[in-house]
Amino acid sequence: MLNWIKLNIGRFFLHKELKENIKQIFNKFFTDSHDFFIIMPEQEEQFKQALKVVDFIYQSKKNITLFLVDYQYNLFADNKIYDLIYFQKDDKNWFNLPNLSILQKVNEHTYDIAVDLSLDDNVFTPFIINKVKSKFRIGFKKNHSDLYYNFIVEPDKINSEISYKNLLNSLKLF
Repeated sequence: MLNWIKLNIGRFFLHKELKENIKQIFNKFFTDSHDFFIIMPEQEEQFKQALKVVDFIYQSKKNITLFLVDYQYNLFADNKIYDLIYFQKDDKNWFNLPNLSILQKVNEHTYDIAVDLSLDDNVFTPFIINKVKSKFRIGFKKNHSDLYYNFIVEPDKINSEISYKNLLNSLKLF
């Protein structure tokens, strides 16, 4: 019950800060884009499956900035491929919203596409993705996702691998 109250209060603050979803033309939006901001999921199984999406985008010769939890950051610490922005559990307030220092980090650059690879229904990742300077915001269908993203992919409720394959197949169309 307390988590439900916190989630809905967090949604209230998120909805106050939302960007307006402007109609976009999606012809070649993926192929014409160069800079990607990708929010990685916190759950280990989702994280492993989401790496396939990151690898596909990298193989498409795109510049990638990964937004991830501090314990995932250690997996990429020696990489020269991706730019990394990490957050700690302390960077979320009581309503699961990001603090100001995280918002300043994600606002330093402009990206062509921001992708939320989290399958969980929360307010943290939609808040982050709406603060990133990008024309296109991609995410999975969740509660109120039509307010957060302008390109939405239907997730598979049982198998996260299928969800990420659906996203990859969708991106390949563009």
